[in-house]
Amino acid sequence: MVQETTTFEVHVQPGARCDEITAINNGILRTKVKAQPHKGQANRAVQELISKVLGVPKNQIDIVRGHASRNKVLTVRGLRSDDVRERIDRYLEGK
Repeated sequence: MVQETTTFEVHVQPGARCDEITAINNGILRTKVKAQPHKGQANRAVQELISKVLGVPKNQIDIVRGHASRNKVLTVRGLRSDDVRERIDRYLEGK
């Protein structure tokens, strides 16, 4: 059985007032997290935020590029790209 995997780009603003997805611009998911970029705290906060929005466990979300950068590439196992986009759009509409 082949498991669906979706890869997408994320821009992270650490040290924000709250954890949130703010927009999708040119296919890049723009996020803010309260955590600082110290010892992977912001990376973990991004994974947790995406996990909550998409309704998948954190262990299904991996940062595949950009661990020390604001610009990251994430993969989500178990969801098709259409499902990811739909859930993110629904989150953004509800803000």
